Amino acid sequence: MKLTLVHYALARGGGMERYLTDLLRGFAAIGVARRVVVGRADPQLAEQLGAEVVKLSNAFKPRLVAKLVFYLRGRRWLREHAGEPTLGLARVPGSQVMICGGNHLGYLRARGRRGGLADRLELHMERRAYAEARLIVAHSEMMRRELQELYGIPSGKVVRLYPPVDTQRFRRFSADERAALRRRCGFDGRRARLLFPSGSHRRKGLDLLVAAVAQRPEEGWEIIVAGTKPPARLAGAVRYVGQIEAMEELYAACDATVLPSRCEPFGLVYVESVLCGTPAVLPGTAGAAEILAGPGAVVLRSLQPAAIAAGIEEALQAGPVPPTNVVADHGLSVEAHVGRLRALFPPEDGTDG
Repeated sequence: MKLTLVHYALARGGGMERYLTDLLRGFAAIGVARRVVVGRADPQLAEQLGAEVVKLSNAFKPRLVAKLVFYLRGRRWLREHAGEPTLGLARVPGSQVMICGGNHLGYLRARGRRGGLADRLELHMERRAYAEARLIVAHSEMMRRELQELYGIPSGKVVRLYPPVDTQRFRRFSADERAALRRRCGFDGRRARLLFPSGSHRRKGLDLLVAAVAQRPEEGWEIIVAGTKPPARLAGAVRYVGQIEAMEELYAACDATVLPSRCEPFGLVYVESVLCGTPAVLPGTAGAAEILAGPGAVVLRSLQPAAIAAGIEEALQAGPVPPTNVVADHGLSVEAHVGRLRALFPPEDGTDG
């Protein structure tokens, strides 16, 4: 079997970019030949992954016009290769199986927006991709429901499969290791560090977290932002640590991971944090709340600052997370995930296994 994965970019980053690299490594481990169709590719990463790379646009950037160009070129490429096993991570029609890690109508509803011209174009691309797919993989029950309720997709066309986590990388740290990492990060023992890893601060609720921290000025909480640089006006409320490669170490160095997201289709960061022994504070509307109820996760009932502050206090009082079976219980390992995806491409689709 040779499987083609379609996405906007093969690059280092968060979200779907990291998911793509996990899939490429996972499929390689079970002997599936891989080809990736992208707009742009990091040459070093492509070489490390050892997959065949088809670049459809050398100058691709993740902006709407560039997405439209990739949509048109990707649609043509997929039509030319109709019948071959294809897995779509980007909103391009023609893939046999589409991944839904989030949908635009659900995003607009969560943000209370009607949408403009750019949103209508996004929705057109998304609807065409879903309509032409044989199956859609939803990364949470919430996503599965939204596909049916908002897009009218039949239940038999949607498979719920939670996204995977790298259990070799995200693992429990001992008390001594955590203390050493705190010293290396320059974290003293007088303040609790609240980790906010994000590339989309408004959607992830940084303003809500800042307001929550202001509710407890005597507590001495500090927000640690990793990823995209926060607005300059928040400089006194947060410490920005930049783009971090070893996120597992930053999870372990902090006291809690807090993202009061306005829209969170799943939220793998919450799972990663818990696996590293650091409690997570998450909204009840996040897909990850479906599997993280219990020790190590505080699920917020509202996004009011007082409720977020109370959730943080609860997480800090609980302390480091005890060992958890969440990966085994929900099939979150990369091996289990790619095995389930592989099973969606039976031999009658033209493969020989």
